[in-house]
Amino acid sequence: MFGIALPLPVKAHEFWIMPQQWHAKSGQDLSIFLKVGERFKGLSEFYLPQDIQQFDHISPHDITPIKGRLGDMPPGKITPNESGIHLIRHETKDKLIIYKTLEKFKSFAAKKGYPDAAQQHLERQLPDVYFNEIYRRYAKSIFTVGSCQGGDRRLGMAVEIIALTKPCAGAGAMVLQFERDDQPWAGAYVTVMAKPLEGGAEEAMESHHKTGADGQLRITTEAGMAYLIDAVSLDAIDQTVHPSGAVWQTRWASLTFATSEY
Repeated sequence: MFGIALPLPVKAHEFWIMPQQWHAKSGQDLSIFLKVGERFKGLSEFYLPQDIQQFDHISPHDITPIKGRLGDMPPGKITPNESGIHLIRHETKDKLIIYKTLEKFKSFAAKKGYPDAAQQHLERQLPDVYFNEIYRRYAKSIFTVGSCQGGDRRLGMAVEIIALTKPCAGAGAMVLQFERDDQPWAGAYVTVMAKPLEGGAEEAMESHHKTGADGQLRITTEAGMAYLIDAVSLDAIDQTVHPSGAVWQTRWASLTFATSEY
C-alpha cells in the first residue's frame, strides 16, 4: 500500500525530526516532533500510523519502537534513561505525487540537484503531463542524555546520513557520511540549514554542497546552532515496478542535531 497523491508543495518540502530538547536529563519526558516545511521552519505532523514504516528511539544499547494513537500531537513521547548519545529514526511508507506538467518536475529536480532529469524523462518517451512519482522519507535526529558519550551509527536505512564527528562537541569541522543502498553516496547534492538555538533570525542560513567520491562531506559548524542536513535521491523506475505506475522514485534523507557543548 502507498499513501494518497498529495499536492506538489507538500512533497517538495523538507521533512525532519525535532526533539523537544537537544540535551536531556536521565528520566526526563521528551516530546518528539515530526516537521514538514522549508528552510528549517515548518509545521508539526500528527501521529498517523498508516504513514509510518518505522519510528524508533535508539539508545546506546537498545532500540525501542515509538508508539502512539491516531492523531497524537506530539507524535512521539519518550523517557530516555541511559547516558550518552541517542538517536530517533523515522521512515515513512511510500507516498504518491502526480505531476500535472513536466515543468513542475523539472523545477523540483533541478532544485534537488538533478538538472538533467526532465531531459531524461523525454528521452524515456514518457508523457509530459500527469505522470506519477513515489517518494519515501528517511529521517534521523541526534540528541544527548546526561553526557556526550558514544556517537551516531548506521541504522541501515535506504538513504542515510551518518555523523562521523560528534555534534555535541561544539563548533568546528564536522564530517558527514552519506550512504545510499549501503554504499557511499558519491555526488549527492546536499542542503545544509542552520539556525540559532536561542533567538536570532527566524529564517535559517542555507548552503549547498556535493559529497566526494567517498560519499563524505566536511562542513564547519558554529556553536549554539541547530542543523538540518537534507539530500534527495531521484531515480528512474519502470512503471510496472510500483502499483501506482510511477516512473520516478525519490528517497529523502535528513539529519538534525545541535552543536551546543554539553
